Amino acid sequence: MLSPAEFQFQYEQYLGPDAPLPLVLSASEEPMGEVRATHGCIFKVFGSVQAGTDISLDVGGINCMGGKFYCGFNPPRPQMFDFVSRKEKYKISPECVSDAVENMEIPPCPGRFLNFRRLDRLADFDACIGLIFLVAPDLLSGLFAWANYDQPNIHAVQCPWGSGCSQTVSALVRENARGGRHCFIGMLDISARPWFPPDILSFSIPMSRFAEMGDTLSRCCVGGSPAWEKLRRRDTALPD
Repeated sequence: MLSPAEFQFQYEQYLGPDAPLPLVLSASEEPMGEVRATHGCIFKVFGSVQAGTDISLDVGGINCMGGKFYCGFNPPRPQMFDFVSRKEKYKISPECVSDAVENMEIPPCPGRFLNFRRLDRLADFDACIGLIFLVAPDLLSGLFAWANYDQPNIHAVQCPWGSGCSQTVSALVRENARGGRHCFIGMLDISARPWFPPDILSFSIPMSRFAEMGDTLSRCCVGGSPAWEKLRRRDTALPD
């Protein structure tokens, strides 16, 4: 598997020097960064991580009921089902929310702390769970193409319903733990979107999949196809 520095070199070469570096999720018994309290949505701290600050979260630092659950620290509370249905109106009934959450198979956090670090802050990928790319649609299309390059499965990239933290943290922990090969598009949770620019979505790759994808980046379309080069060169005007 590529080292963080090797992957960063290829990523910037093929997706562009201005492409936002991915954030890397890990779990540990001791914090790997500054221990923060989120004071609400966990995505409030992501701006600091993108700026280069390593952030560690534990059960005491997350005061969002859903965040505690989806990050694997607490079991779900019945109030959450009621809130998601009747307050946020994301599902038709609390029972529908409960059934959907049961189908998610949310795993427990594999450590006392969840750590978020920018790619260039890592010396290696030891103990890492996955990568979270926060990108605009053009870059998202490149990551999507890369993830599908060596897969005949047309559902190799999934977009499951759920909160922002379930589409990133939960999905990565679950998929990596079972050695899965799916990647995930996310950050479609209306409640989480205010913490990101309006043109940003997430693309998450578990380490179990990244280990086999690493050496295909240069060979897929983003490594130099005419379509990708045209997309990289374009400005705000639509092509003729």
